[in-house]
Amino acid sequence: MGGVLGAVLMAVSKILERSLYPYAIILQTTPIVAIAPIIVIWFGAGLNAIVIIAFIIGFFPMISNTLIGLNSVDHHMLNLFRLYNASKWQIMWKLRCPAAMPYIMAGLKISCTLSVVGAIVGEYIAGIGGGSGGLGYAITVAASRLQTAYLFACGLAASLLGIVLFLVIQALSKWILSSWHESEMSMEN
Repeated sequence: MGGVLGAVLMAVSKILERSLYPYAIILQTTPIVAIAPIIVIWFGAGLNAIVIIAFIIGFFPMISNTLIGLNSVDHHMLNLFRLYNASKWQIMWKLRCPAAMPYIMAGLKISCTLSVVGAIVGEYIAGIGGGSGGLGYAITVAASRLQTAYLFACGLAASLLGIVLFLVIQALSKWILSSWHESEMSMEN
């Protein structure tokens, strides 16, 4: 939601887009492993740092995809809205956001799987121990004990979690887009 809102604000103001989007690209290309220790220092080890790391890794693909979708509106439709004196916000909510929906769904598919990676990296760096940790903690413990089979099981569990999240977003995408967008409409013979 934060990525979509950020992209909407950038799409409304070209000055905001030109000033903030380069920083979003820089943060998107910075490896999460490099900034995770900084997040742990700022927010402390534990759940807060893990959530922030998972959020950051999923935030920037949402901004990028949504902004591309918002800026990819058919110019003829945009001219039609302007001809009828639609306000900037009417154009945004009635034309640009619906046109960007396939891009938003694509961003969600990318972000949901990346957030699994972010949560695991967050636990790996920030750690939650004492038996209440998740996959990142389990991977850390298994690696330190050289438990290869357990490492494979953790990797499989992480993959399955990512696949399940992807399939949920895929079903949501099909439900939202199937009645009007070519990407999800059933093929007619």
